[in-house]
Amino acid sequence: MKPMLSAVCCIALCSIPALAQKTTAERSAMTDQRFVDFAAQTDMAEANLGQLAQTAASSQSVKDYAQSLVTDHTNDFH
Repeated sequence: MKPMLSAVCCIALCSIPALAQKTTAERSAMTDQRFVDFAAQTDMAEANLGQLAQTAASSQSVKDYAQSLVTDHTNDFH
C-alpha cells in the first residue's frame, strides 16, 4: 500500500509543474476565471491527497499533516 501511495503522490506532485508550463501566448491568455478554476482544481487535488494519506499512513505525524492539508484546502475564505 505504501509504494502505491508514494507513487500516486509522486505523480501528482510531478504533474503540477507540467500543467503549469504553457507557451507565452497561452500564459498571456490566462483569464481571471481560468486562474480561479486552476487554483480550485489544485486545492481539490491537495485535499484529496491529504484524505488518502490520512487513511493510508501509519505514522501519526503524517496523519496530522494530512489533516492539515485537508483543513487548509477545504476551508471557505469568505
